[in-house]
Amino acid sequence: MAEMVHLTADQERIRDDFSKVNCCDLNLATYFLSRNDWQVEPAQNALIVYNSSASEVYTINTDSSDSFDVVESLDLRESKLSSFTIISWNIDGLQHTTISKRISAIVSEIMSKTPLIVFFQEVTEFVLVYFKDYLGSIYTILPEEPQNSTYFCITLVKTDHVFIESSEVIPFYHSTMGRCLIMVKLKYETQTLILLNSHLESTRDGSKRRCHQLKQILSLINSFPSEYDIVFGGDFNLRDYELQNLDLSNIKDAWTTCGSDNKHQYTFDLAINDNLQIPSAAVQPRNRFDRFWFKSTHLNPCYFKIIGTQRLNCGLFPSDHFGIELKFH
Repeated sequence: MAEMVHLTADQERIRDDFSKVNCCDLNLATYFLSRNDWQVEPAQNALIVYNSSASEVYTINTDSSDSFDVVESLDLRESKLSSFTIISWNIDGLQHTTISKRISAIVSEIMSKTPLIVFFQEVTEFVLVYFKDYLGSIYTILPEEPQNSTYFCITLVKTDHVFIESSEVIPFYHSTMGRCLIMVKLKYETQTLILLNSHLESTRDGSKRRCHQLKQILSLINSFPSEYDIVFGGDFNLRDYELQNLDLSNIKDAWTTCGSDNKHQYTFDLAINDNLQIPSAAVQPRNRFDRFWFKSTHLNPCYFKIIGTQRLNCGLFPSDHFGIELKFH
């Protein structure tokens, strides 16, 4: 399944004219025109509202008789997206116990933090409807139609400052659990940001398939041009020993980069989070299943923490996994 944006020759001409007349970059021009059926006047009105609500102030340099240059007098819009927040969370949508209360708490957490990007895993049709009702006006939810699975991953993107160029569901054909990778390609000015969201094969018995899936993702990451910024996150289900035979020389782990704070290490921490308990275990497991990896020449993570650590009135935590919040600056 893929959603691609292809511009016709007429659309490119309209976009170029719109960009020149309204003194905006091509990315913004494409964004507002595409969301207004390529009608210039409605797109211009939407752009005016956008500019009036932004903190940036523009002046126009008309030294040249045949061109216009936008010069910002305050707070120049960055040519690259370097400061943003992203959250990943396995929400345990398959567990129906107090599901509405738990999902409501997760929605409240997202709305209070308003990250640019959210990766969710273990989403069900019921939960998806809830997310669309409460987050659909703020975020574009991808894929538009879920995979043919009992549960699935979705990626949420706030598109007020970025343009979604494409999205694609890449299946793991040897998965016995219906696992896949959600890839979203964002554009911001001249920058390309690749988002990779996945829920790798679960359980210790799934190690071989999980490692194969991870190698497939790493191969994809290394196939992109070096100037692309790539963020890969989700429920990796990884055990540290599984990393020994992988080449991660050009991949950075956000938790490690942010200082390896042991207070924010374990995302599947049954010693604290008792939504799920393993009766046969002498000691309840503590694992760093949920991770963010990134490959970039300029993205600098400055803040990493686990979220969803407050017990709800119903007696449960929002999920059996804690979420992870990452800020780049």
